[in-house]
Amino acid sequence: MKLPEKPPDISAVSHTGLIERVLALGLGPDTDGRYLAWDEIRRHEPPDGFTSVQWWAALSLVRRLRRQALPLIDARGESFGFVVTDEVNALLHQIDQTARTDLQELNERGHLRQERVGNRFVFQAKAKGEKRRR
Repeated sequence: MKLPEKPPDISAVSHTGLIERVLALGLGPDTDGRYLAWDEIRRHEPPDGFTSVQWWAALSLVRRLRRQALPLIDARGESFGFVVTDEVNALLHQIDQTARTDLQELNERGHLRQERVGNRFVFQAKAKGEKRRR
């Protein structure tokens, strides 16, 4: 199996006007809904006005700005993190909407018990035969 090509050193890329061009194009952390690595990016046609390396630098910048760190460290001392893309946000919204509808239906039928814990509500399925409380 062939190892993927390592990404270029983006510190050597001129960042002059890069942020303005990223904003003008509305570049996100992904490409056509796919979160591509350098080895794949270099095989795609970059947006107008970008070389492949500049495009990679722009994507890296956007990804760094949107990165959410996790309290996990790898063997080199680097922290793990993740980026929530627009597609993931849309899917999370869909899950949220579906779950809300399902919870409302279960609650209306008296199949849920809810209690307030701090500033959150906790929902639990009622045990079989448990009486509905009003």
